[in-house]
Amino acid sequence: MSAADIVVAARDASYSIAGYRSFEFATFEARIGRTCALLSSEPACSRDLLLAIAGFLRPVSGSLEVAGVELSSTRAFRGKRPHRAAVPPRGTVGIGIFAAVADVPTHLTVEEVVTREMRLRAPRGAAGRAAGADTLDYLASFNIATQSSRRVSQLGPRDRARLSTALACVGSPQVAVIDLGDPFIGALSHDDALALAGEMGAAARTFGLALVFSSPDPAVACAADRSFALDIDASEALRTFEGDMEDSEVSAS
Repeated sequence: MSAADIVVAARDASYSIAGYRSFEFATFEARIGRTCALLSSEPACSRDLLLAIAGFLRPVSGSLEVAGVELSSTRAFRGKRPHRAAVPPRGTVGIGIFAAVADVPTHLTVEEVVTREMRLRAPRGAAGRAAGADTLDYLASFNIATQSSRRVSQLGPRDRARLSTALACVGSPQVAVIDLGDPFIGALSHDDALALAGEMGAAARTFGLALVFSSPDPAVACAADRSFALDIDASEALRTFEGDMEDSEVSAS
């Protein structure tokens, strides 16, 4: 695996504003065809970091590169003008459902929501009008085709998470970001969250993108190709889970 596969690289990235402190000293990498899980004892911190990758927030220190574009304000502005763009290029990052940031009309059906997104992300002048013909096949990749005619408001947490993932991957961006702890998704069961981690890994490989997601569950984070704790409490939770897993494996043998 080469360095060219790295599409998100954070080095001591931190974000704070007007007395509010979010993620600090975040250091991780996300690669094409792989999943990367972010774990934090404060869900807002991992959510903010996902939004920073998408260009909604700008780290105030450290470095955050997405597809070679530096997003940190301290590095992007070295002179009077930024030497690079302050947001990732259009189409680089796909974003799932984030309450109050990237909402979806809940009165629409799953098929209508995804078809609309396909048309919005289609290249200008392309045959985006035909997107609807491919929607069911696309939804099948996320195990949600059977829910295509249901309104979004009727979906349970598992299918809402699947819809969020499907929306993030529309157009095969280089990076897709999903928050499994988003209020819109609701309370996922442990088993559903673990299954979703596997499904997201399949999506990352199928669509050739780096999929970065956050989860409040250490077991789900460990189910990703790589997992990163954003604070001491989360790091201890990961170590405890990994230690319990090692103990259970020893006992089983």
